[in-house]
Amino acid sequence: MASRLPIPNLAAIHTIFTARMYNWDMMLIYRALSGKYSTYFSLMFAGAGVNFYHDLVTTSGAIGPFSRLQYVGSKYHVSYLDILKPYIEGKMQSEFWEGWEAYRQLLLSDAESVGEPLRFPPLSFAFPKVDLAWQQLPASERVLYGLYIDDIVSFEILMSLLTEYIPETIPSMPTVVNELEGMFQLYTEWANGRWLGKPASGSAKIMAKTILIADYRWYFLLGDLLAQVKPELAEPSFTNGIAKIAEICRSGAESIRV
Repeated sequence: MASRLPIPNLAAIHTIFTARMYNWDMMLIYRALSGKYSTYFSLMFAGAGVNFYHDLVTTSGAIGPFSRLQYVGSKYHVSYLDILKPYIEGKMQSEFWEGWEAYRQLLLSDAESVGEPLRFPPLSFAFPKVDLAWQQLPASERVLYGLYIDDIVSFEILMSLLTEYIPETIPSMPTVVNELEGMFQLYTEWANGRWLGKPASGSAKIMAKTILIADYRWYFLLGDLLAQVKPELAEPSFTNGIAKIAEICRSGAESIRV
């Protein structure tokens, strides 16, 4: 009998999407840049709380009649697409949006396939960010600003979704929120420097470069990943647009001089 080739499912793909930002390497780079952790022990101990929270989310999110983490991941992913859309509209051909909408509907269908879990009163989060009159920026800068603001706002939504659908994660959340606030504070310091001409530290620039590289890797792989799930999304009208976003992430990271 011929063996069946493995095909990544959508839940795995949007887990990769979430992990582009929330992972051990990203948090460790932040700790190294923050100046708050002066010893090896403090670096590793700070990571213990984040790792515990990550294990709690992934384990408890998979327990129960619904795959709660799969539902939350899909909703977070859809929110990210909706936030980014106005910032990239000026860069894309009309045919691109057919693929974009198919991508979005694929995520919504994934959430519907597991059903909405039991809801609890959500908590809200506000991470550091800079608001601009972004419509006045050049087209490529609008996209880069959109990527920056989306990274932060969509994570506010993700953390709120976790409290709404996986409330047992709340007691261990303060450590993670503290790390994210610090990381986004550095990211925002870079944004203030790029678009408002304010001074930005070397740590802020390196943090921004790290996040943009993570975004670049995601968009670089996205077309191929989605084509495994839905071959129609391999159309050049869609994949070329995704490649444009990847290139803006890459060039944005390369333009940062420390």
